[in-house]
Amino acid sequence: MKFVSKYKIYDGSADCLYKEDENWTSNDTIMHIVNMTDRFKCLTTNQWVSRRLIGKGYCLDGSDAFYLGICKRASDIACQFLRGLYIPPINYVFKENCDGENKTIFLNRNDTDETDCEEWPKYRRCDGYWDLSNGDDELNCSNTILSYITHTVTKCRANEHYCMFSNGTMGCLAKEYAGNGHVDCIGGTDERKTCASRDPKSLFQCSSGQCLPLKIICNEESDCRYNEDELICPWFYNVTHPSAYMFICKNGTAIKRAQWCNKIIDCQPDAEDEWFCDLSYPKTMYSLNFLEEYPPLVIDSSPITTDKALQLSASLTMSNDYSFEFPDLADDWYCNRGLTVTTKSSSVQCFCSPSYYGPRCQYQSERVLITLRVDTQSTLSGHENLRNAIRLIACLMFNDLVVHHEVILHVPLMKQMFYLNYPRPPPKQQGNWSVRLDAFLVDAFSVSFIAAWNFDIRFSFLPFTRLVLHLMLQEQESCNTLSCVHGNCRKYLNSPHKEYCQCEQHWSGQYCNISTICSCTGGGQCLDRYRRTLCVCPLGRMGNDCHALFNPCNNIQCANDGTCIPLDERLPIKFICACRKSYYGPRCELANAYIDIYFSKFDFDYNRLLSSAAVVHFLESKEDSSDILFVQNRLLHKPVQFDKLTRVFNNGYKHLSPFILLQIFFESNKFEYYIAAILKSQQTHITTTIHKLNRCPEKSEILSTCVPSERYHKMFL
Repeated sequence: MKFVSKYKIYDGSADCLYKEDENWTSNDTIMHIVNMTDRFKCLTTNQWVSRRLIGKGYCLDGSDAFYLGICKRASDIACQFLRGLYIPPINYVFKENCDGENKTIFLNRNDTDETDCEEWPKYRRCDGYWDLSNGDDELNCSNTILSYITHTVTKCRANEHYCMFSNGTMGCLAKEYAGNGHVDCIGGTDERKTCASRDPKSLFQCSSGQCLPLKIICNEESDCRYNEDELICPWFYNVTHPSAYMFICKNGTAIKRAQWCNKIIDCQPDAEDEWFCDLSYPKTMYSLNFLEEYPPLVIDSSPITTDKALQLSASLTMSNDYSFEFPDLADDWYCNRGLTVTTKSSSVQCFCSPSYYGPRCQYQSERVLITLRVDTQSTLSGHENLRNAIRLIACLMFNDLVVHHEVILHVPLMKQMFYLNYPRPPPKQQGNWSVRLDAFLVDAFSVSFIAAWNFDIRFSFLPFTRLVLHLMLQEQESCNTLSCVHGNCRKYLNSPHKEYCQCEQHWSGQYCNISTICSCTGGGQCLDRYRRTLCVCPLGRMGNDCHALFNPCNNIQCANDGTCIPLDERLPIKFICACRKSYYGPRCELANAYIDIYFSKFDFDYNRLLSSAAVVHFLESKEDSSDILFVQNRLLHKPVQFDKLTRVFNNGYKHLSPFILLQIFFESNKFEYYIAAILKSQQTHITTTIHKLNRCPEKSEILSTCVPSERYHKMFL
């Protein structure tokens, strides 16, 4: 008998001998008993999937893939979905309407996503895929391979499909006999929904009902019970030594198997290398092809960025300022978890990681592991502050004493991990242990305090504690509850009910009444703590008193008036280029795409628009997403004006996104959407006009109240 943790149940790894933990079937009652609230509940099946397995096909109904996409930034919908913070509002994605597979039954009626599909094919005619069960949407088409086989090779009329009959002859079948549930043609070319509903990869239907992948037909091996998969190419019998890598045409010409079903006619004149291939033609999904481009574009051949700049961007790599020789592998054991270093006097010492100490790194530290992410408000991260950085001072505090501290340079949109160590050797004192973080705005010349957080360590008796912090940096709040002699009363951002005294330079103590000596140079600011003074250094300086210079920007040229900013000397990337608003790239060598927006004077009230705010959404669709528009950028502009254009940059992108929407807030809780652009080709800049003809109406403005709400998914893109 073996017991495993409940968190190992259905996690993609077998822990039990007979894999009972992975074959475990659960229900809502059991899930509540074991309190598995971190699992993802599949939509229609009784499965609860570990969130790290989402998107890997563990849900039999495919619901774990809804809106997944790619998780790159914390704000991405895919990241929120993986954390359980976002639940898709619908039961299937839009492109799955009328694809031959029932995804769901609506709650208040018997309709499914396959109901009323006869109303749709006008949008997808002549794409090779049978949207209608009788294939009427693919008849009487021109300039397609399917029409060539149907009308030129088999001489079928406009209302007939090509068909190979059971005797092996090619002929024609009237559309009235297609899609009626009875197979008349070899391969089931007239009854395409049958195999598609079972396995989308096996679309050739044998007369016995078996479904085969197209790639195994005409391979000199009978896979159908009655040999239909080989009957369609009888000329193969005349080939003495057929090759598995070749396809033989009726005229004896041999072509590569890869050329079969490639939508190019290689076998002349009957195109037999493309027969039956339309069974696997994919359904044309809804895309920009079905929308009119707006605004009409005039192609500008003058490039905004040069190939040379792009090559520069691709060739930039992280520099390494340090070189060293690897020690002898035989000495690796000497320092246990550390590195062996040789001093100037040729003696060997151990350089330990933060979690170990001792002359041989043989002792494990009592410590606090902090995983930190900091988000900033637009006032602290906007373009006007690109030449600034945020430096964090993390202090491990015992009562009011600093025991250990780390200086962290804030990296936007990234998590950072570091240790704060308790005194060595253990045991540590019992008392009030806490972690305090102070945030400073720093540039190359000055340091200014922003705000602070304070977190109690609840189980300080443990040798190891972990804090996972997601902090929002904003301006500090004042208070008047403390009598700060040489300072100001402030509130911690995470605990508004807790106050502290932010002391002036040269003063410390709980009430800023203890005089201290500050030795910070070069524009550094003292962070006074009782019995200890810390220096917060500006960019380009380092050390206990900010005396040492660190300037990797000496030989760096940032293009387009960009400014080089030195970073933390401990980071792999030693510097960044702060770019002007219209440029981006490692050296500011690339130009941001932009859109110039005008507002129609005849459609908007001047005074109302002047007091409005506009949010510009740059949206794109991705091949690996289920069916959703992803946000490239979302930018706020206020106020909106008639008398001059509003130029909006798609920051970090050479081209504009395919969809650009404008969201205008006329009041705090009332807004309207307008189409700013629908682009079918890559554009670096365009000019558009916002008028009421391009307003996106609410569904209630178009549909009467008698239309069931579940049908909205079929009516709107």
